[in-house]
Amino acid sequence: MNAQLIDYTSAALHHRWKVHRATGNYREADTLSLLINYYIEGVLAVDWQAGEPCFSLSEYGKTLCETMCPTDGAEYSSEGVQLGLFSGASEEGY
Repeated sequence: MNAQLIDYTSAALHHRWKVHRATGNYREADTLSLLINYYIEGVLAVDWQAGEPCFSLSEYGKTLCETMCPTDGAEYSSEGVQLGLFSGASEEGY
């Protein structure tokens, strides 16, 4: 018996990407594509809030930032950010 493990988050984000591409929202699709890649690489974590994805740095992503970015003593928020990609924003807003 063969079993296939499906990552719900990857599948849901990919579905959203396909919808954006099909409806001509190329900027949103391209941005989402980058976010999906960072999620797959383990740099970003995704939490679902009210049915929408909320992206934040994973522990691995935080480690990358600490090793790659110069420290200037400033504090950075570790809270997730919802980018408003799925709010129906128009292309003219860019």
